[in-house]
Amino acid sequence: MATILSANRSNVLVNGQAIQGLQEITFQTDKPHMDIAAIGTDERVGVVYGLTRVIGTLRVRSANDDLEALLHSKGTFQIFASLKHVTAEGELNKEVTLDECQIHGKTFGLAAGGVVEVIYQFSATRER
Repeated sequence: MATILSANRSNVLVNGQAIQGLQEITFQTDKPHMDIAAIGTDERVGVVYGLTRVIGTLRVRSANDDLEALLHSKGTFQIFASLKHVTAEGELNKEVTLDECQIHGKTFGLAAGGVVEVIYQFSATRER
């Protein structure tokens, strides 16, 4: 059976502080690779991995002074997510940590009748 993680019970922290107005966090881990070909055959004998890239976004409703300060200072930070899964036996946690993150840019949006949403683009050195 699939593990259903609940967003409204989960918690996302930047440097140990909750992100006020956080609507969504997305990230992708990419491990590029190259096949090692065997001599005299069309089969591979191994795989060599290159630089692991972790890139993502934080979508925030209105403004977040902490993320703005990190954008302008070019400082590094850590993202920690505690994801909750509720079962008949109780609540289980899955933890994800993104280390040495840096914000590289942002997208600002304001629609008629809505509120400001800012999307911060970030990268991380590792996911664990």
